[in-house]
Amino acid sequence: MSSVLERLWRIIEANRASANESFSRDFLREFEAWEERLRHKMRLDDDFEPSYKNYRTYEPPPKREPTRDEKIAGYYANLEIPYGADLETVKKAYRKLMKQYHPDKFSGDPEKQKTATELAKRLNEAYQALEKHLQSRST
Repeated sequence: MSSVLERLWRIIEANRASANESFSRDFLREFEAWEERLRHKMRLDDDFEPSYKNYRTYEPPPKREPTRDEKIAGYYANLEIPYGADLETVKKAYRKLMKQYHPDKFSGDPEKQKTATELAKRLNEAYQALEKHLQSRST
């Protein structure tokens, strides 16, 4: 508290010279009286400061982490992106993975094609769910 008063005091001192030239004597007398009261207050604050610290100060409540929906987190994991990524990131990850694991790329090997088809279904499900989730949050 005294640091605020000290800064105020420095501002007053800096402007006092110009006040002497431009204001009337009545104003200067009032200003000097106010200045004396401020000096007195600063002396009192030096004594007041230690006892003031004993009072409880306001502390804001701790920030809570947003609740994490595990189903949505699973969809993000399927697309191999961090939880909470935006729609643009979801689209890019989906396109990249579909390009890599599209069932048509494995038409020569039926076992790999079956696995790729299952994976493509999961990627489609994850993309559609995340797209719906993110669009509902933005509106």
